[in-house]
Amino acid sequence: MAEKKITEEFLNPPAKYRGTPFWAWNAKMDRDILKEQIDCFKKMGMGGFCIHCRIGLDTEYMGEEFMELVKFCNAYGKKQGLYTWLYDEDKWPSGYGAGRVTVDERYRSRYLLFSDREYPDGDFSREKNPPTRLVLNGKIKKLADYAVSEENGYLKTYRFLGNKKDGEEEKKLETQEKLWHAYLVISGNSSWFNNQTYLDTLNEKAAEEFLHVTHTVYAASLQEEFSKSIPAVFTDEPQFILKETLSGSSAVREAGIPYTDDFAETFRKREGVSFLENLPRLFWETEDKKDYSFRWKYHEHIAYRFCTGFMDTLGNWCARHQIALTGHVMNEPTLEEQTRAVGEVMRTYQSFQIPGIDMLAWRTEHTTAKQAQSAANQKGLPGITSELYGVTNWDFDFRGYKAIGDWQAALGVTNRVHHLTWYSMGGEAKRDYPPSIGVQSPWYEEYRLIEDYFARIRLVMEQGKPCVHIGVLHPVESCWMWLGSEEHTGRERKELERKFQEFIRWMLFGKLDFDYIAESTLPEQYRETESKFCVGKMQYDIVIVAGMDTMRSSTLDILERFKSRGGRILFVGRTPRYIDAIENKRAGEFASFCEHIPWEKEALYDTLEKHREIEVLDENGQREETLLYRLCQEQERQYLFLASGQPKKAYGLPKESILTVKIKGEWDVLVRDAKTGESFPAAKENVFPENRCIHHAEGEAWTCYRWKRFEQDSLLLELNRSEKAKKREAESSRDENVVSQEQERREIYRGLLPEPTALILEEENVLLLDKARYRLDKEAWEETEDILKADDILRKRLVYPLRTESQPQPWLTKKKACTHTVTFQFSVESDVECEGKLAAEGKVKRLLLNGKAASVRPEGWYVDRCLQIYKAGSIVRGENILELEVEFGEKENLEWCYLLGEFSVRLAGAKAKLISMDRQMRYGDYSVQGLPFYGGNLWLETNVQLPGGTVEIEIPQYSAPLLKVCMDDRETFIVEAPYRAVFKDMKEGEHTVRICCYGNRFNTFGQLHNCDPEEVYFGPKTWRTSAAAWCPQYRIKPAGILTTPKVHVYTQEKGTKAKGK
Repeated sequence: MAEKKITEEFLNPPAKYRGTPFWAWNAKMDRDILKEQIDCFKKMGMGGFCIHCRIGLDTEYMGEEFMELVKFCNAYGKKQGLYTWLYDEDKWPSGYGAGRVTVDERYRSRYLLFSDREYPDGDFSREKNPPTRLVLNGKIKKLADYAVSEENGYLKTYRFLGNKKDGEEEKKLETQEKLWHAYLVISGNSSWFNNQTYLDTLNEKAAEEFLHVTHTVYAASLQEEFSKSIPAVFTDEPQFILKETLSGSSAVREAGIPYTDDFAETFRKREGVSFLENLPRLFWETEDKKDYSFRWKYHEHIAYRFCTGFMDTLGNWCARHQIALTGHVMNEPTLEEQTRAVGEVMRTYQSFQIPGIDMLAWRTEHTTAKQAQSAANQKGLPGITSELYGVTNWDFDFRGYKAIGDWQAALGVTNRVHHLTWYSMGGEAKRDYPPSIGVQSPWYEEYRLIEDYFARIRLVMEQGKPCVHIGVLHPVESCWMWLGSEEHTGRERKELERKFQEFIRWMLFGKLDFDYIAESTLPEQYRETESKFCVGKMQYDIVIVAGMDTMRSSTLDILERFKSRGGRILFVGRTPRYIDAIENKRAGEFASFCEHIPWEKEALYDTLEKHREIEVLDENGQREETLLYRLCQEQERQYLFLASGQPKKAYGLPKESILTVKIKGEWDVLVRDAKTGESFPAAKENVFPENRCIHHAEGEAWTCYRWKRFEQDSLLLELNRSEKAKKREAESSRDENVVSQEQERREIYRGLLPEPTALILEEENVLLLDKARYRLDKEAWEETEDILKADDILRKRLVYPLRTESQPQPWLTKKKACTHTVTFQFSVESDVECEGKLAAEGKVKRLLLNGKAASVRPEGWYVDRCLQIYKAGSIVRGENILELEVEFGEKENLEWCYLLGEFSVRLAGAKAKLISMDRQMRYGDYSVQGLPFYGGNLWLETNVQLPGGTVEIEIPQYSAPLLKVCMDDRETFIVEAPYRAVFKDMKEGEHTVRICCYGNRFNTFGQLHNCDPEEVYFGPKTWRTSAAAWCPQYRIKPAGILTTPKVHVYTQEKGTKAKGK
């Protein structure tokens, strides 16, 4: 793209560069509400939306009405300039087609169970809690028996006995032999899978049926928009049953592994050996540890069947129908996790038109991102998809949104799929892994700040080709070899993983970018050239073998050919002891003809120095080791992005550092400010002297850029080869060129912002009503209980299914007429007389306050349409009894209620009392100043007398998603360090300062009784804790401007001392 067009679009990037959030369809869908929420996406700066069915959907999935609504959203979104992404499942993981596929037993998930127990054919219940949503119970059928002898946990002998009749095989056992059995288990039903089960993802015909009930239905209605307004379809967490291993310490010695009906047949054809006859070799190792080839072949064949059976089937369909397959597979980060869940992740990425990952909570899985980025680079794609931000909870702030997005952008993430935006908060949906990045969050209209920022980065970084010279062989197949008994291979797996994680940290934070190379796909991707190691679209100058215990013979063949043409190969640490998982000296002998260094970071850096493109030094000239970078090249231009690769959860006081960013080559530096959309030459930045200098070392030219940085800052540079630079480079000149321009300023005033004189709430204050006396119909009153717990109690009594995230979708069953009511009796203590409103969910039958009936006609809604507002009446001093009667049935929800009004709330432990509203709020935590449950935005206003100049209002400590600071008629935002709102050219005199402290919904809807300090994964279960993880007190989080803001005034006049406090 021409530089002029980049600059124009950089100010306001088009929709194709913007995020596409999961849009949770989780209720009875309404066209008007959908239209409103699409308008909200537009306001938020999104580029589109990904329609994602989640718990609570009450419109038939893929039915006529559902498809009409999808078509409407696509058409209306298109008018708004937004893209529609499809999602291929009802909930997740993808494959079972909302249960319509797996109602056919041929397509159901299945696995092989290897056990020392005898089970009869028929119904089967496993004595093990499933580690994933996939079902371990079901129907069982014996496949074969084995006579096995082991010694010290090692396999000594084994005999395949076939499938004998009961008792017949016992007579044939020899001394020290024990009888083992192999069974086929076909998974049973689960409420999560809509009372069906998951798909057999090793079965291509099962995948084709999945396409038939999902993708072809979409295509029938929307095919014309594929690759246009509908660019992609998202597949989510396809997987197979987790591979298990035997443990000698377990009371039940058995292990399940992925398997399908024709697995033994295709295994023999592809691997040349019988699978069932040699099955014990998969679970045990021999004491000499020389041959793991059978185990390796099993994992290879499973990965092959998963990719050809499921992933390729989807990817090929998408290619034929001109829509990109994106999304992610299950368990990507570690060698063992991916081995157990999908075999290997990099092989699966070949099926995607846009490879993707998920990164939930505050995780920094560099391996996950780098694997997908490597595959995308090799496929010639500009970037990858990431499902991000989920499970971070209501109080996640804009610093977090930026920090998590930053490090992923540095590792190739361009398509941002936000987890998630709720259509509704009704019932269990309000606990569906918050926050909701949408209208339920009071800051949603300001989210454009985040989306503009990342859209600008994407626009720039999608120009050109990745500048990566180093290829690293991926060691996952060594994990295949060590996935055996815990006693004899657990230590090897841990060591393998330690090196895997350590090596990527060395490379990434040492600013030596690289791509992983998958051995399984290398023969198809590799191209021989005169001097480069070409994998797909990428060309590497050096290939590294590090942390591998086995290597494919096909890989070694390619390395030998590359070496023979003068290619550079580096072995780090111990060389592979095995070839194709059989002990072999060939790799070690080959390493003796290549470069070989010890497993040491500095030795690695020294060896790879000639391949370095970027170096970052701290103020002491030492290597900086917290930043990640991405560098792309387009002809005579480069683009560099730098960001923190290890963002901190806790925010301290702003700390400034001055870094030197060194870029190989002679460049004119253009700063692209992704936060503002401005672009300017580095020499005019006016931040620090010597913004750009050229120096030569060892015959190479480097450009140095001095970067004044706070810990949440990123840097986006465009580097252009000027004619002057080209001439110097051609003449091999060693001139030093320094360009700097710094304007000096002086602080003339320093003081504290006066205390607020006015408080404005954008919403009415709120008292949470989460516990009450209750009764079913006209039965006797039950003692005070948490409403969510009362819901469980009543459902058990009426034999209704419990409301959890795993319940079947409401659309599966017609709503029955409610035959019950539940009445709640809330006690509200008050020191103030005021009018009260009640926000409640469900069909309200009766509402009384202190015995006086109130209208049950709703008058608006609170936060979400599911919470209708009713005028409750007059609150009096003393105890107030609020009585609420609602309909109750299998599909009705008993939920917390909220009292709204003109009052403050005094909270002491588990007790709350209404008091008079205090409009004279002070700086500090406002949750202890009468607003403990308030989740909306609030404004603080004050006046201050200042001299003329540039005014900076500093607010270094706050607890809020972000702050808006207004001075007179100007406004700006505080999102990250240095936490200063800057107003230039202000006149001397009195100024009005208003600060908007944006709210979040944690103190209103969060896990207020969860007292587990180690909880980090904020899913639905965290609201229903028990025992030591539950407490009656409210676990309110601080909110607001926590310290008094500081005021600084600067002028360009020199020599003036600061005045003030």
